[in-house]
Amino acid sequence: MEETASVKYFRLSQIEEQNSFKSTWIIINNSVYDVTKFLEEHPGGEEVLREQAGGDATESFEDVGHSSDAREMAQGMMIGELHPDDRHKIAAKEESYMTTLKDEPRYTHTHTHTHTQDGDEVTLPCDNVIDDQDECENTSWSFSYSRLPAALTLFEDGQIHKEAKAKSDRLRVTENCSLVIKKVTEEDAGGYTCSQFNKSGAQQGPDSLVYLSVVNM
Repeated sequence: MEETASVKYFRLSQIEEQNSFKSTWIIINNSVYDVTKFLEEHPGGEEVLREQAGGDATESFEDVGHSSDAREMAQGMMIGELHPDDRHKIAAKEESYMTTLKDEPRYTHTHTHTHTQDGDEVTLPCDNVIDDQDECENTSWSFSYSRLPAALTLFEDGQIHKEAKAKSDRLRVTENCSLVIKKVTEEDAGGYTCSQFNKSGAQQGPDSLVYLSVVNM
């Protein structure tokens, strides 16, 4: 870290190390923000910030269209600037990553970011659908958010799950197994996982992950 005329400069290598639950830093327009204490409060879900941890979040931040209040709040988390010598090194993080599933070959997990406004209807795509399903009976959808003790099952065995009873009138699954949410609220923001299973109950292929951000206009 370097300090010049009251401005603290951080090297990119320093920022990249701050990508854990104990310390989460992101870069927005070359400014460095410590969002560690804000993870659980983020309206779009903790996962959105965690994916950007240690890197450049400028594009994601601007795409959402944050309000002036949100931008003012962010200023309170700014701790310095990215060192001028490292600004050319910033590159957008890839939207997918490789992982190894037990007893399965290597797969690419797809990550999709979707933004919508409070009160709108949104369709979340399932990118890994297997063929020959009757009413998406081999598809499951679950929802996770930092304040939930565990993932909430929304859809399973061709029907809306009992765990989603409180919002069942706002949920439906299309013929291609996409999840539709009507009259979206801020509480719907978070991570959605679409998984595929064969008739014996074994998972087929990778999960399809969709991060939903809700803007309150």
